[in-house]
Amino acid sequence: MSTMKRLARAFAQRLLFDIGREALADVVEANRKEPNAAICHSHGFCDASETMGDAWVDVFGEEPRSPLCGDQAGVWHDAWTLARSQGFWLDEAHCAFFDDADAGADWGVSDDNWACGTLETET
Repeated sequence: MSTMKRLARAFAQRLLFDIGREALADVVEANRKEPNAAICHSHGFCDASETMGDAWVDVFGEEPRSPLCGDQAGVWHDAWTLARSQGFWLDEAHCAFFDDADAGADWGVSDDNWACGTLETET
């Protein structure tokens, strides 16, 4: 799986964790109806840039530069665009959802723990 796709999937899972399934379904529906593909309605439910920043740390192990520039900006944008275009893989997110706010710590993103659409904490 490409790094950009890993970031997109990590972002989708972090967003699911941050706002919940019902709100994410609302985001997907609003995005589907949005004629401007550059607009993502996730910002109406949380600071989605912060959520992407958390996903960035999950994948790259470090904070993104601020302001984003060069390759980082391209990967950030492409991952966001992919996640949005795939409806944040909401249809795949059918496994148990984290109820514990601390369960999201130390997330890992790989093909193995994405299989059911839910990231699992690494122990």
